[in-house]
Amino acid sequence: METVRARTPVDIAVMAPYLLGFHPEDSLVLLALDGRRVGLIQRCDIVPDEHAERAVRQMVGQVVQTRARAVVAVAYETRSGASARMRAVLADLVDRGVIGCSPVVVVRDGRWHSPDRDVEGWEEDGVVLPEASRVPGVAALVAHGRAPLRTRSDLAEQVAAGTHPCSTRVETLLAHRPKGPRGRARAISAWTAVLSAREPVDDLDDEVVVDLVVSLRDRAWRDALLAVLTPGPDAVPGIDPDDLRAAAAAARCCTWAHGAAGSGGGEVDGAPALDGAPALADEAALDVEALLDRLCGVARRVPEPRSAALLTVVGQVAWWSGSGALAGVALEAALRADPRYRLAVLLDQLVTHGIRLPAA
Repeated sequence: METVRARTPVDIAVMAPYLLGFHPEDSLVLLALDGRRVGLIQRCDIVPDEHAERAVRQMVGQVVQTRARAVVAVAYETRSGASARMRAVLADLVDRGVIGCSPVVVVRDGRWHSPDRDVEGWEEDGVVLPEASRVPGVAALVAHGRAPLRTRSDLAEQVAAGTHPCSTRVETLLAHRPKGPRGRARAISAWTAVLSAREPVDDLDDEVVVDLVVSLRDRAWRDALLAVLTPGPDAVPGIDPDDLRAAAAAARCCTWAHGAAGSGGGEVDGAPALDGAPALADEAALDVEALLDRLCGVARRVPEPRSAALLTVVGQVAWWSGSGALAGVALEAALRADPRYRLAVLLDQLVTHGIRLPAA
């Protein structure tokens, strides 16, 4: 996704729901800045005063870990003054030189306020927020398919496993599959179908969904797939090069993953499901937002008790791409499905502590 820029803290207040994926309520949102570019985005519920210091310190500590030197802070209130203690803690950290911060904007009832009275255009009774269409950064987000949902609960529904009517049939098919992973060719075929846009997710055959779930029992395949979908600057140790090439072939429609495994996504030996597959130019390329939408759609077709691995994949791709809110709800759902699924536990710790996965 291209860099999204903002001009003022008020612009950020309008953009934040698009960046989070939902409209925050009773929340403090911190957006780390690299120059004028938005980096790590965090949201915390407005907490009781006795917990404010710990909550704000944790948020600022996560920003500092990213080496950002400043944040923009926006408080979304339903009651006037609800965020006052959290804002006071942030102001103290700014005064002590821990982090820089532009004047805080408070949003309430569709109007923005400047408690410090330092934001240009501030008025005693607040000012109506500008329309989203008039904020340049929002246009770029909308162009990439970002549209905020009403609440965080609505976002969680996007990854609610087992809510699709066909999940019962998927459960029946899974119950008759042998334990353990199946052949790699079926895994490649299933992921090729999902990681392209040849057909809507709801039109995928149930057997494809079953093959996808079963493929993630194979940790070697899962890790190779994640290495391709969330590439970093260095090769991932311990992953078989053949697995990486197979995963790269399945993900050839994912534009950011090209070359992640030293492969252009060509044919893979032993993968007859890819024989005669059309070239990338003949298929609809996916960006990260479109992929996440497809993965969430598949997750809704998977029975909840069997969804932990797929939801963890959603969580890692979301966290890597900067969609922290989606990562959080996906990993919460994964841990509800299987509290001991180790990769979900580890990723949840990364999200909790704000440790970013390296971007390509």
